[in-house]
Amino acid sequence: MVRSNVIMVVMAVLVFVGANAVADEYVQDGSTLDLDYEIVGNLFIGNTPEGGTVNLLPGGHVTNSVYVGSGGVLNVLGGTVAWEIYNIGGVVNYEEPTENIAPVADGGGPYDVETTSQDGASVFLSALASTDEDGTVASHYWDLDGDGFNDEAASTIMFDAPVGVSEVTLTVIDNEGLVSEPVTVTITVTFVEPEIDVDVEELSYDYGDVDIDGEPETFVIPIYNLGDSDLSVTSVTITGSGDFAITAIPAEPIVIAPSETIGVDIEVTYTPTVEGLVSATVVIESNDADESVVEVVLTGCGVVVVVPPEQQIQDILDFYDQSVADITIIGYGPGKSGPKRVKALRNMIKAAGDLINVGEYELAAKQLRSVAKKTDGEKRPPDFVVGYSVEALNAMVNDLIATL
Repeated sequence: MVRSNVIMVVMAVLVFVGANAVADEYVQDGSTLDLDYEIVGNLFIGNTPEGGTVNLLPGGHVTNSVYVGSGGVLNVLGGTVAWEIYNIGGVVNYEEPTENIAPVADGGGPYDVETTSQDGASVFLSALASTDEDGTVASHYWDLDGDGFNDEAASTIMFDAPVGVSEVTLTVIDNEGLVSEPVTVTITVTFVEPEIDVDVEELSYDYGDVDIDGEPETFVIPIYNLGDSDLSVTSVTITGSGDFAITAIPAEPIVIAPSETIGVDIEVTYTPTVEGLVSATVVIESNDADESVVEVVLTGCGVVVVVPPEQQIQDILDFYDQSVADITIIGYGPGKSGPKRVKALRNMIKAAGDLINVGEYELAAKQLRSVAKKTDGEKRPPDFVVGYSVEALNAMVNDLIATL
């Protein structure tokens, strides 16, 4: 009889509190709730045929009371209830909280690095091997200078280590805020002398015969670094004949990484100004310990190439036809005489060519002098044509006259 009264009182409280709650929550009809937030009011579990289950987790909070009715299950795994937990025909399970185990910091290493720089090396440090037996590692902190203060907060970092032995300290924190014991990480940076080998594909090159009045010839000197550290080219100069010049070179400083297939190119151009054989030397200086100076010897021969009159007249005709097509040579004259003058001038050039082909050079020269007067830009006699290419045409005609 007493027990019945208690239940009636509890039920009365349930109705009264539920009616005045700010925001109540019901877990019924077989549903399950993982409660890790705050319920402002009461929490009702079960009291339906299917029942309901609530897992009260750390961070969960009920500001009033929890009522576990028939079929309801409350698993208290943490969290808090401000008033009471009333078990009215349900099941309430309490799980004793376990002690949090501290995480274990692991900064890798020891790290051993070789460098060819007296300034040291940038070393990759990783704390990814750190563990937490009963949770997760949430934060990583590195003390890089030994002053007791954290300098970096990341699982992996790049550390600028000087030559010699350095020590840094790693501390990690788990997802519940527990701090690990600090661990010391050792970094050893050893300086080694660079082993470099500059390889020039050709140590001499002959440009051969090059026309003084023709196009310049260019040769490319490829430089490769066959060593195991960066090659620094400190100077590229040229001595000897002034007909040779460095016309293309990478911007300084020239640093070449080790590779058998990728290097840099030095372009040297030969522009002959005198007849005969000339030479020059390209001097390449670098930090190659075994061969700091490499010399490439260049030779070339300037020649005067005489083009036969038959070829010269054909070149003039080809140039004239192309210039007319490009509208860089245009007929000039009163009325509609312009196009006729273009045709007439070509006929004069063609007639000179016919005379050359039969060996009548003197008559051909006379014909060409007439063409030259009609393309020289002078008022008397007036030119037959005008345009951008007329001056070049006149020069070609005069060159042929000189040949004849």
